[in-house]
Amino acid sequence: MAAPDEDRIELLTRQLERERRARRSAEDIGEAATAELWHTVQRLEAAETDLREDAEQLRYRQRLSRDMRQRKDPHAVMDLVVRSLGPRLDVSRCLVYFTDRTETAPSPVQWTVPGIDRVPTDMQTPPTMSALASEFAARHESLIITDIETDARIDPASAADVVRRYGCRAFASVPLKSVDRMLGWLVLQSREAREWRPQDRALLDGVAADLSSALLQVVAHQAQEETVRTLREVSRAKSDFVATVSHELRTPLASISGYLEMCLDEEFGPLNPNQTHAMTVALRNCGRLQELVDNLLDLSRAEEPPEEVSTDVEVDLASVVEDAHRSLSPAMDARRITFELETDGAPATLVGHPAQLHSVALNLLSNAVKFSHDGGHVRASICRHGTHLTLTVRDTGHGIERADLAHVFRRFFRTSTASERAIPGSGLGLSVVKQIVEEHGGTVSVDSSPGEGATFVVAFPRRS
Repeated sequence: MAAPDEDRIELLTRQLERERRARRSAEDIGEAATAELWHTVQRLEAAETDLREDAEQLRYRQRLSRDMRQRKDPHAVMDLVVRSLGPRLDVSRCLVYFTDRTETAPSPVQWTVPGIDRVPTDMQTPPTMSALASEFAARHESLIITDIETDARIDPASAADVVRRYGCRAFASVPLKSVDRMLGWLVLQSREAREWRPQDRALLDGVAADLSSALLQVVAHQAQEETVRTLREVSRAKSDFVATVSHELRTPLASISGYLEMCLDEEFGPLNPNQTHAMTVALRNCGRLQELVDNLLDLSRAEEPPEEVSTDVEVDLASVVEDAHRSLSPAMDARRITFELETDGAPATLVGHPAQLHSVALNLLSNAVKFSHDGGHVRASICRHGTHLTLTVRDTGHGIERADLAHVFRRFFRTSTASERAIPGSGLGLSVVKQIVEEHGGTVSVDSSPGEGATFVVAFPRRS
């Protein structure tokens, strides 16, 4: 019986050993899995931290970029950046270097921590640093120095000179570039050696790009404002010159016209037919010059800033048109041109400048008379359309070529009909009309065909 018991004991022993090995294997696998899981959690936590930091940096850039766009002065933009970026990256000094293609000098806009002096604006960059920064900028890269005293790219003597000048050992120089030129560098300096993390470098590159864009935008805006100011000054000088010359011409023209009329009335003695004809032609040309002077004055007044124009008052447009007709009656009667004014019976009042509105009516009626055939007809109508008052002037004259319609309101433009038929005029009347109408918030348009006359429509806001 002893042998079977021994066999059984041996079998049980082997079975127990197998179970022990299985338990040890399971424990080993569990420990490995636990360790792998722990490392995975650590990697995920690190990735989450990086993502949070990236998101925060993106929000920071967006805020900084928005604030930069709100500044209208280059120094204000740079001051905002250096005062914000320096403390965020925990450096000792933050500043901007400008370049004029030949020399590089620090701007007066700098930020420093206590105990670090500002870089003098007249201090030139050491040649070694300048050459190295330019080399990296040419490749669209930033120059990053962790510790200048151990940097193999810089010889010990130059490194010692840089430390003596700036009191710093770590540097980051990020190029500021436009499409076609180098603007300078955004520079950060640290008193002690330091590592520049990938997140730091990405932030620097992004802020430098935003700063370059903001500086270009501000400079372009300032140039545009300066151009506008210059154009306004030129326009004002031109208007003043036109007004002065026009006023100076009116007095001698009035005197010449007066004496010619006295001569034609034979107050200085009888005239023979040739003398009468010559003085009539001279008087007619005086009238043309007077019309040109009046148009120049009207144009000059219409271009004055609103605060320099007389206070607007309520004006009866029908009375204005009647006054203009009375001024032209002698010329219309001489050519047997008839006139009628139609209204819809409603009050034809609007708020505006009386003298300028009279100039509009006079120029439109004068234009209609000049282009009408002898024995023709000019019709003016005034009616209300909602909040607008409309003045329409029609004539039965020669009409306007379709190709000329787009240009009739341009200064000094003369239609082909006017040139072919030698119709007198300066080409200013309709431009004066357009200028004044638009100053009153209205619109003017024209419709015409050759041989069918012309129709001018002016729409004023009533504002009453």
